[in-house]
Amino acid sequence: MLNVGCGPGFDAELLRKRGHKVFGVDLCWKMLQLSRKHFPGSFVEGDSGDCHFARLLMAFG
Repeated sequence: MLNVGCGPGFDAELLRKRGHKVFGVDLCWKMLQLSRKHFPGSFVEGDSGDCHFARLLMAFG
């Protein structure tokens, strides 16, 4: 599951605990440092437009 704008990783961790394999991407390297420090998983700095996934689920708020 691609977590776009993953920030400090809170949502990615919630999804991981629910059994999903999560790939987090964010433009802010400082947020990625926090997510990598506190949570397991794959977090990379970059633009979500460069990521290719089979399905899309969007949630805001």
